[in-house]
Amino acid sequence: MTAYKASSGVAVLLFAPPKSRQPLALAQPERVVVINDYAKGGGGAAALARLSAEGLKAKGIDVVYFSGDAALQSEGIDAFALHEKPLLESKAFVKGLYNSRAASELARWIDQHDTPRTIYHLHNWSHILSPAVFTPLKKVRGRVVLSAHDFFLACPNGGFVHYGTNAPCGLEPLSAACLRSNCDKRSYAHKLWRSARQMVRNAVYDVAELAPRILTIHPAMHPYLQRSGISEPLMRALLNPVTPYHNGRIAAEDNRSILYVGRLDYEKGADLAAEAATKAGLSLVVIGDGPLRTELVARFPSVRFLGQQTKSEIAAHATKAAALVMPTRYPEPFGLVAVEALWSGLPVILPNTSFFADEIDRLDAGVLFTPGDADALAQAMKILIVDPERRHEMSLSAFHNTRHLANTPEVWLQELLLEYRDLLNPAQNQKNQETTQEGATYRVGAAP
Repeated sequence: MTAYKASSGVAVLLFAPPKSRQPLALAQPERVVVINDYAKGGGGAAALARLSAEGLKAKGIDVVYFSGDAALQSEGIDAFALHEKPLLESKAFVKGLYNSRAASELARWIDQHDTPRTIYHLHNWSHILSPAVFTPLKKVRGRVVLSAHDFFLACPNGGFVHYGTNAPCGLEPLSAACLRSNCDKRSYAHKLWRSARQMVRNAVYDVAELAPRILTIHPAMHPYLQRSGISEPLMRALLNPVTPYHNGRIAAEDNRSILYVGRLDYEKGADLAAEAATKAGLSLVVIGDGPLRTELVARFPSVRFLGQQTKSEIAAHATKAAALVMPTRYPEPFGLVAVEALWSGLPVILPNTSFFADEIDRLDAGVLFTPGDADALAQAMKILIVDPERRHEMSLSAFHNTRHLANTPEVWLQELLLEYRDLLNPAQNQKNQETTQEGATYRVGAAP
């Protein structure tokens, strides 16, 4: 048994399980309705929603993909799309509180097609679908799975961080102190709007009371979600699936450029990476797109901005990188790109609030810095780049010692199916109170 204390103060214990859960001859889902804001783009949550849909279909399970934007284009998967824009783009602030069309269309589908062995898996809903989609899900609440890719189930700004100070937030969500806090990245007015949206969601569907299963992406998320009244028995930690950029180790010691992969927005800290690399006089390659791209291209001419790239194109750039930087401003629950890099042998540069931070430090697989501090990030970048021998040692550790940080896609899909089966077999569910991953079982200690 190994124990470590995450930077958040959460005690996380890792246990080697006696064996993984085995598939049982029990009722299995005949159909899964995957519900998500996006079918195209949409970041990591949308990628996981699509991956689950395609993986379940490959196993012979009927899949319906219900999305707020365009229809999913995937052979054999039924697509149901609202064809709407993200709410901030369309300035639909009232619709953002309650998108009645999303509620009515999902309700109509449930009325016409629901069966006793249909599972409803809701991923992200805050950009298009709104709290309205929770209304029809109440009717089938015993077969609903909610994925917590972030903290929006509990925290109005989704990050448990004060974006004005870059400091972690310890307030109870929607308390008087929370409502007074000007913590939103946009404005206090937007904070109040987000708070109103959460109140609507709580009124429509009290997650703490009604959710039969909440899948988190890291066990250290649980104490944060518990602040809003979500009890530990409702939550299971299912680590994200990861496919490395390369099966072999990238010789990071031979390279000198730093790689950023992700959305170009304030939360993800792309501006911090560009500012830090410029201050340090280092080469930075940025892959991704987002609202900050035009501004960043103008401000940082020495940085290479490549826009969106395919998986194979990202892999090609990774072979030329010395490290990957993930400068997220909020406590990052997982960090898919970081694990993709680690499993490929690239050291990572992370804020010390990341849930992986202490493991990366313990394994000497990267360098940590204070979130939101471009000077500290520049120093962390220099530490890696100026010492190829240390970078070689970190690369070896990253490649060989970090496999417990995520699931392979095959194990992830198998665990997801077992979660669905638990919902359809309540008696057996009582025997499966621990979420078991292949390689580690996670238990989460009390919040500080």
